[in-house]
Formats: sequence, C-alpha cells, structure tokens
Amino acid sequence: MIRYLNEMATFPDLNDFFKTNMLSLFSLLILPNISINEDDLEEYEFEPDTYVKNDLEESDTETRRR
Repeated sequence: MIRYLNEMATFPDLNDFFKTNMLSLFSLLILPNISINEDDLEEYEFEPDTYVKNDLEESDTETRRR
C-alpha cells in the first residue's frame, strides 16, 4: 500500500490530490492496516511466545501489517 501511494505521488497530476488528502489517506487506509487488533493484543498478553512466533513466521509475510 505504501509503495503504491509513493508511486502515485510521483505523478504531477496527482500531486495536489495527495497534498490535500494525505491525512485522510493515512488515517483511513494505512493506520488501520498496521494497527494491532484485539485478537493480537489478547494473544500477546496471554501467550507472548506464541504471538512472537506467529508474527515472525514466513507464512505471515503477506499479511496486511507486512
């Protein structure tokens, strides 16, 4: 997502759009996808080893937080 936004920001026609809408784009698209959810928080609190193991697994590379 961030790579896409970076590429789109290089187009002069979209430069003004990004300048005026960056806060909205960040708060609606980026922040929710990198924030920890309730299930992750609960797992971290009660089973931190499992949380870290699951977070570091290679199969986790295609999740929204990556």
